[in-house]
Amino acid sequence: MENQYSIQVQSSQFQYEIEIGSSLVGERIQAGSIVITDERFSAIFKGLTDRVISIKPTEHAKNIDTAKTILTQMVEMRVDRESDLIAVGGGVIQDLSTFVAANYMRGIKWCYFPTSLMAMLDSCIGGKSSLNVSHYKNLIGNFYPPSQVVIDLNFIRTLSPIDIGAGMLEGIKICYARNVDSYLEFKSHLNSLTQGDNSKFCDIIFTSLSAKKWFVEKDEKDIAERRLLNFGHTFGHALESSTDFLIPHGLAVGMGIKAASIFANDFQEQDEILNDLLGEVNDILTRSGFIFESLSEAFDKRKFETAFSQDKKHNAQNFRMILPRSNNLEVIEFPKNIQILKSASHAMQKSIDSMNK
Repeated sequence: MENQYSIQVQSSQFQYEIEIGSSLVGERIQAGSIVITDERFSAIFKGLTDRVISIKPTEHAKNIDTAKTILTQMVEMRVDRESDLIAVGGGVIQDLSTFVAANYMRGIKWCYFPTSLMAMLDSCIGGKSSLNVSHYKNLIGNFYPPSQVVIDLNFIRTLSPIDIGAGMLEGIKICYARNVDSYLEFKSHLNSLTQGDNSKFCDIIFTSLSAKKWFVEKDEKDIAERRLLNFGHTFGHALESSTDFLIPHGLAVGMGIKAASIFANDFQEQDEILNDLLGEVNDILTRSGFIFESLSEAFDKRKFETAFSQDKKHNAQNFRMILPRSNNLEVIEFPKNIQILKSASHAMQKSIDSMNK
């Protein structure tokens, strides 16, 4: 029998539940529900509700203009404070839904059904939204958790190897950031999964979300411990921007983890667990089937350095990065100068080159 799990998360506003199981989405949609969904899943709601807002969930759609379009449709559908708002999709749908739910009528309740493994393992917990401004990644957003998260494992069947890899990279990063035991537990489930035991998806999701729950409850607003979950993101976001989002976000984070570790290696020796992590990251990237030769052709160091320097985690004087140090992760600052930028782009170039050997 398939595993079933439930996790309770305490936010500053209320407690909400994450339910993990199968064949759940059809049970939760009512006739009057308002659904914001990835356009690929629109057909699921035929006969259940006619109040469906469909979005093509590209990175270029994750902006304030799309949010305004959704808000306008919600007004036209006569959504009110008592309406049953449900979001069904991956990270782009989640970011847009979080933002509009928080701002429509100064905030209405919403429920989230993540459909990507990355959202199931990571972003569904914590209530953070991020929208892009022009080609700059995640510059605006807010914190507004859903009233409930329902993870329907049936959606995993819709995912490609790239989608699976993207999710696994976010999950393994979270568990590594939490502690060695969490990382080793995730790795154990991952190894079982790669041997064909698909029932391990439930265990993998539960392990990752249990680790993420600790960060969210300890530091909901991302000002202290939760910042460690940005490991790989400063480099990864810059890679996405510099290649016009050619590489999916989760894979970019994996490349960013490698680049951040290469960068950090210029200042210290790597530890055994980090080397183990890098081996797992490399294996996941390889198994994803992404064509890294295309990334080599698209990578522009100048664009990378521009995007890297404008990351929102930096301050006026320093570059602020999450780097491995002394068997742990730390927030480390470097003075803003061209040498650091060149070292960062060189590290990313080495990360890309390592995938093309």
